[in-house]
Amino acid sequence: MEQEFTQTGGVRYGRSFWFGWNFTAPFAHLSATKAALVLSVSAFGLWRRTFTFERAAIRNLRWKRGIFSLGLQIEHNISGYPPFILFWIGNRIKLVAALKEFGYDISDSNHVA
Repeated sequence: MEQEFTQTGGVRYGRSFWFGWNFTAPFAHLSATKAALVLSVSAFGLWRRTFTFERAAIRNLRWKRGIFSLGLQIEHNISGYPPFILFWIGNRIKLVAALKEFGYDISDSNHVA
């Protein structure tokens, strides 16, 4: 049985940081396994969206700071998904540990306190 890590947070996705949808916590969930990251959004039962990123589709994971929050930007090569996808994290320490355990690298992690 494959191990999985899930964290609740928020999400911003769309054409760019400035042009997109934003859902605050607790409306987004990021699940990680060795094979993929799955980001799901569910708001009030009216809005549902799931993004599945197989490991080969992930170009880069990097930290992005917002005005009040820190997020994990998922840069990918999936043509049917919005080009900008950012998971607003709940607990950075747990997320970093889980992603490292599954073999994911996060760039710029030394530059974000």
